[in-house]
Formats: sequence, C-alpha cells, structure tokens
Amino acid sequence: MSSLLRIADLEIDLRSRIVKRVGHEIALTNREFSLLETLAEASPRHVTKTTLVERAWDQYFDSGTNVLNVYISYLRKKIDLPGLPPLLHTVRGIGFALRESRE
Repeated sequence: MSSLLRIADLEIDLRSRIVKRVGHEIALTNREFSLLETLAEASPRHVTKTTLVERAWDQYFDSGTNVLNVYISYLRKKIDLPGLPPLLHTVRGIGFALRESRE
C-alpha cells in the first residue's frame, strides 16, 4: 500500500504524517491526523461516527460528548480553505466523508 493518499488537491503522506492542500502544508494534531487518515482511507465512502471515535480515541471515550464534532470542525477549518471546494462533508445521521463533492 502506498504511503501517499490523494483526495482531489489534498495529499496525505502517512509515513511522514505531512498533509498538504494545493501544495501548502497543513499542521495537524495527532488526533486530527488520525481522523483525517481514517476518512481518507475510506474515501469517497462515508465513515460512521462510531468508527471515527474508535480509531481516534481510546475505549474510555464518552460518546455523550460533542468532542468528535469539535475535532471535525477543527479539521474543516484547516483543510476546507476559502476559495477551494470543500472536501469534508457531513453525512446526516451517519457520520462524515472526505470527497470532492456531495455525491
């Protein structure tokens, strides 16, 4: 498996943990990177909230909090830059998807 994932103009190097959009490097926390990696590996399919939580948090995660939504918001602010088409989409009632459009 290649260590480089590409979704539209977003590049994710799994080995070096470097993320770039239109050639500009994006700094992510470990948790943000884990969420993005999970979404990118499934792209363009959606990923359930449960799967994202299991991949990014430990077994003691309180599913009653909105912390996943907060981290998705952080990711959106970093990768869905003004003037560029959004890549991170909410799939109502299910989870999230990383893809070029709302197929």
